Amino acid sequence: MSALPNAPTRESIATEVERTLHLLMEPGAVFEIRVPRTPSQGTVSGYYTDVAKCARDVAQRLDGKAPAVYVTPNPVMPDVAARAFNRLKPRVDVTTQDSEIVRRRWLLIDPDPVRPTGISATEAEHAEALERAELVAEFLTSEGWPEPIRADSGNGGHLLYRIDLPNDKESAVLVAGVLSALATVFDDDQVKIDTSVANAARIWKLYPTLVRKGDSTPERPHRRSRLLSAPELPEVVTREVLGALCEELREETPSQASQQQSPGSHGPHWIEDAGDYLRAQGVAVASERAATNARKWVLEACVWNPDHTDHSAWVMQFTSNGAIAAGCSHNSCQGKRWPDFRDAVEPGWRAGERGQRQNGPEWAHWEYQERREENKSTGAKPTHRLKLQRVSEIRAERITWLWRGYVPLGELSLLVAGGGVGKTRINFELAVRVAAGLPLPDGSWSCLGVGPAGVLIVTSENDPAKIVRPQLEATARHLLGNDAAKVKDCLDHIFVVEGVEFKAACKEKGIKLTIFDPLISYTSADIKVIDQLDVRRFLDPLAATARELEMAILATIHFSKRADGEFVNRVSGSRQYTDTARSVLSVLVGGQEEDGMIRRWLASAKLNLGKTPPAWSFFVETVEHPAFDDEKVGIIRWDYARDGLDADELERELQAARESAHHGWEAAADELRRRLVGLWMSTPRPQSVTASQLETWRGEIDVSDKTWTKAKNAVGIKTRATARGGEWAARLDEVPFLQGYKPPTSD
Repeated sequence: MSALPNAPTRESIATEVERTLHLLMEPGAVFEIRVPRTPSQGTVSGYYTDVAKCARDVAQRLDGKAPAVYVTPNPVMPDVAARAFNRLKPRVDVTTQDSEIVRRRWLLIDPDPVRPTGISATEAEHAEALERAELVAEFLTSEGWPEPIRADSGNGGHLLYRIDLPNDKESAVLVAGVLSALATVFDDDQVKIDTSVANAARIWKLYPTLVRKGDSTPERPHRRSRLLSAPELPEVVTREVLGALCEELREETPSQASQQQSPGSHGPHWIEDAGDYLRAQGVAVASERAATNARKWVLEACVWNPDHTDHSAWVMQFTSNGAIAAGCSHNSCQGKRWPDFRDAVEPGWRAGERGQRQNGPEWAHWEYQERREENKSTGAKPTHRLKLQRVSEIRAERITWLWRGYVPLGELSLLVAGGGVGKTRINFELAVRVAAGLPLPDGSWSCLGVGPAGVLIVTSENDPAKIVRPQLEATARHLLGNDAAKVKDCLDHIFVVEGVEFKAACKEKGIKLTIFDPLISYTSADIKVIDQLDVRRFLDPLAATARELEMAILATIHFSKRADGEFVNRVSGSRQYTDTARSVLSVLVGGQEEDGMIRRWLASAKLNLGKTPPAWSFFVETVEHPAFDDEKVGIIRWDYARDGLDADELERELQAARESAHHGWEAAADELRRRLVGLWMSTPRPQSVTASQLETWRGEIDVSDKTWTKAKNAVGIKTRATARGGEWAARLDEVPFLQGYKPPTSD
């Protein structure tokens, strides 16, 4: 690819934009150009088929004047071009939805440097992300993938692989699975593969436009995105090749525990180093390759079919958790896994594993259940028999997650917050994502694997017909692109129960997430919610059911009106609620944005199973009611995440921001008064102050538009168009407080 000059002209930018579009788009295809959330024109969007005109519009009207310019790489339905055909339109409310994509043409891979939100990357971060993208490309080439388009996003690396898939649920799951699999291998603390770019209508940087995240500083400068290399005719990566990669790199889920080495089961059959194991078993290795988070051994011959000597058989071990996978790309070996590999090279190894399990925690749990049922049938009181067991004999088990870092499987989690902050909407969004088999809000996937799972909602506060169904359906439409068939399939996997007996229903329907909204809806009348022993007597069987069914339970509980301090101490009732839960989440309310929306946060208040997950910012937006045109319902709109911030730390930060904002506009108003007095008392006496002068002052005082507006209102500044039709200005003789100052007279 030719490079742009150091100081590119508008013509050279248009030429490169046109080259990029010809590379990405088929002749005559409709594509959208989009610039989200510009300061003065809102979201700017246009639908083009005229590549040359599009390139001119981008170069002349958008490049360098917005944070970034984006394009939809996948072709858009022709009908939607009528929104703004071959032109740019400001302040648009509707942009391309997933359901409006004709077909998936590109697999987008975005290794992005880890850094705070809203700023450009440093040179070191930028270089590390480009190097990671090259490592991913080399790895995929070794797997038989064709050459990709390589590009620089301005802050990281981009890889684009040509695909040809229908825009359906199966393709969405496949593409998301590929990105998730690559992230498993190549993510670390410096660079992460962005798994959120799997949706069909994903927008992508338009090369070579300028990328302006935050202010440009010497340490974090603005850069141009650019094409680095591209094959003359990109080859298509087939569905089969995409699926094979998912199978090869996928981490095991609970349903695969018998097929993979579990990364916590350090028993006598745990393999510390797959390379040492292969050498000990006499397995010939043709080559070995190390990626960031995995090692791969390509074998001289397949252990299942010695005729497969074309280096199609492999073994891979993930360095992050020790899990091992194995396979062979020949059709006759499809479905073979690591346990099958061990069967071939180490016959009889499974017998020892079964012996170990008989003395493990599953056996002890079964023994307890048998004794419990016997006591129930005979009416005998349970006896507390102690059974000592060596820790070395306990088989360690890996933590599995419905939503990693937030909601574990087989455990009780709490969502604790005050009223009216969005708890129920978060519950409903999570329910829809699980029932529809969608990725979680942060783009990650549940350990349940791909595909829908059952959800049960136990509620006493929300009417199923008036609240639950409309809210769930609206959320499903939002997440599934108004696809009626997908929405119905999703709702078919969600169940509502009004009583308290739910265990049998969970077993029958394959429920993997039960939501109690609120938890009090399940509490029996004889439970005293402030009594620690009573609460424990109530919660322990609930937690045991979660473990027995390998099901996540997410229960909503309200704040006490009198409690303060840390979040885990604010629950209504006994502290035993939060002591029993393995994960406690909370919803916090931030400030009002310039568009009037209230920013809210979902943050972790307690997690016993790992490090604190990121706090997620979101808004509650109103959309059309699914059944009644004259009513509205709320849905969640996720915005961004902040790493390592728990609920207590976030609350302190939000409180400080509220106090700062309160004093901030007052200080700005004082400074504005001072400057106006200086202007008013100058010679010759000015008649007005222009809007541009006020904006210059705002920049010098360094406050937001919202704070500046409050300051101007407090002072009494009102700008209006001048009589001559020129720039807007505010007359100084109409500013009330200035009338107490006598301006100088000219001699």
